[in-house]
Amino acid sequence: MSESWLPSGFQVSGNITIKSILASREEWQILSSDQGNRVLLLKPRLYNKLGVQGLLDPESFERIAAVKEGYYLFVARRGQAISNIQTGPFLKGPANALSFAAAIKKTRDIAPDVPLHDAIYIQELSRLFPTFSEDKPFDDQTVLGTWLTGGVRISTDSFRRLRNFLSSEYSLTDLTRVISAAGMNVNLDDMFDDLEDEGESEAVIEGRGKFELPGRPELEDFFNDHIIDIVRDEEKYRRMGIEFPAATIIYGPPGCGKTFAVRKLAEFIGWPCYEINSESIASPFIHDTSKKISEVFDQAIRDAPSVLIIDEMEAYLTSRAAAMSSGLHHVEEIAEFLRRIPEAISKKVLIFAMTNMLEEIDPAIVRTGRFDHKIELTYPTQVEVELLLEHVLMDLPVSDDVDIHAISVLLAGHPFSDVTFVIREAGRLAVRQGKEVIDDECLRTAIDANIANIRRFKLQGSGHNQMHRR
Repeated sequence: MSESWLPSGFQVSGNITIKSILASREEWQILSSDQGNRVLLLKPRLYNKLGVQGLLDPESFERIAAVKEGYYLFVARRGQAISNIQTGPFLKGPANALSFAAAIKKTRDIAPDVPLHDAIYIQELSRLFPTFSEDKPFDDQTVLGTWLTGGVRISTDSFRRLRNFLSSEYSLTDLTRVISAAGMNVNLDDMFDDLEDEGESEAVIEGRGKFELPGRPELEDFFNDHIIDIVRDEEKYRRMGIEFPAATIIYGPPGCGKTFAVRKLAEFIGWPCYEINSESIASPFIHDTSKKISEVFDQAIRDAPSVLIIDEMEAYLTSRAAAMSSGLHHVEEIAEFLRRIPEAISKKVLIFAMTNMLEEIDPAIVRTGRFDHKIELTYPTQVEVELLLEHVLMDLPVSDDVDIHAISVLLAGHPFSDVTFVIREAGRLAVRQGKEVIDDECLRTAIDANIANIRRFKLQGSGHNQMHRR
């Protein structure tokens, strides 16, 4: 952070002594004082711009001529905030939100067009001072949403999403009052959707009914019980001390459908989905990988509620003992995950981590409290393959002679990707042979002709439990 333009111990009006710098940009600084007052310093150029806009009262500011540039200074009363929109601090609660919303409206009554994305909020003056930075601007609805969420860029036009994020702090009435106080319209369509759901839940999930994951009935039940139900009945679970679904590790061999399952869940609940994997964040440069990890977390938090998939976690979260023996260095990445995972969950980011080698992951990462659920997913049994075949073939033209049970026996123990490949290949063969439907011969030919391309695995008995909890 920059040095304070006023030295520590510098006295301003009212025997107030400057202590330290809290926030700073090229044209302004926010300082603390010995008596708890917040102090705003403006360079003459910014001060004059605000004057031209009619946003400041010269009598509220004191010019400090004792220093070279002649800064302009405003001292707030104790307990009154001076805060930057982008960095905070953000005052919580409906009463503070109403004050901030009123400041937006009063500012807009005076200066309707100037961007406020970089503004300084002066609570005592009920004003937002734009700082005319070169940062990419965003609209007033996002300014208000950013303040309400404590720095997460959610527009108030995304009313359902905003309400879901703030459900523990603001009632529906609170939010509509705050948005109206800012002179903005509430997105009525979203609001009515929420009112219809009021008796059931304060959460927002786009998918209705039960989530289905054909071929993985136990994982389907886990998602419905431990994820979807908690989000849908958020208030009921909150009374029991459960704020949000805990993070989950899904582990098992390649191709068993770990990442696919979570993507289908994200699609069902309608939340944006982000992924951290070795291809997207790996870097040979020191500090670069941890920086990229942080950027993905930041994006997921900004767009919360959201889903974050940490794929191939063994690639950068190896245990420190294993790292020493192999020469790998992941200490910084591990520290970044340890720091960001609890923060993201508190901001309503649903976290899943995938690995083929659970035993290689640093114990500090996988412990209960950070990842409460560890789910083992193996290759599908005959019963699970049969469920998937029934689901996929239901939407395709299929002959009555297809013996789904017999086909599932042949494909049991193979990755689901192999099963879908066989179905696609059978469809191709049907077209090539001039058939109107996929018949049993096409499916068996697809299996026989491509047996060398289908990885062979030991057939698992139909009684084998494919999902294990730790």
